[in-house]
Amino acid sequence: MGALVIQCLIVESFAVAAYRCYLPVADPYAAPITAAVLADEAEHLDYGERQLAARFPAVAAPITRWCERAVPVAMAMLQEVHSDLEAIGIDPSALVGEFMGCLGGALETVGFAPRQATRLAARLAAVACA
Repeated sequence: MGALVIQCLIVESFAVAAYRCYLPVADPYAAPITAAVLADEAEHLDYGERQLAARFPAVAAPITRWCERAVPVAMAMLQEVHSDLEAIGIDPSALVGEFMGCLGGALETVGFAPRQATRLAARLAAVACA
């Protein structure tokens, strides 16, 4: 369960967010490649959402626990590349917002109520940024 949550929700939400933030600043060569990779990452996220949604609500508590463990790790990695993001024209805070929005949307798609998904994503962001 943990590997599915980490890979198919957290990592894929992060990848989708990163490529969405990069696409507007990508050069003409990288833009179509980035768009294709973004579509691929969105497909991976969709796969994880479908797998977990098929088992919801039984997996709600484990999803929450794994997000609480893994999102801070992803946010710490984001802090490590803060200056690199700025160097390529990505606002790190915009990427955090996009990641949390994407993760919140994924949680909602899996089966969490919209308010629950938003609260969980906001709580994870607050803990990770503290």
